[in-house]
Amino acid sequence: MRKSRRSQEELLATILRIAKDGAKKTHLVYQSNMNFKVITPFINHALTKGFMIYNEDVKLFNTTDTGIRFIEAYDTLEAYMDNESTLW
Repeated sequence: MRKSRRSQEELLATILRIAKDGAKKTHLVYQSNMNFKVITPFINHALTKGFMIYNEDVKLFNTTDTGIRFIEAYDTLEAYMDNESTLW
């Protein structure tokens, strides 16, 4: 059985998890199993929304407190949807 594609929210949460302790763009790409073309809009969105910051001095992306709250909200929703999957 083929696994369904990941949602945009899942991809964003994945990127934010990777960047929690700081990550270079290359690490985000490889650890999220995405390519540079696909990941760039997600990174730009995360930066624009304040979910992530880029530290020029050390060239690392870091997840902000707002990004952590996004991950927590996403995980809560995922858990709820998993528990309610019998309704579908």
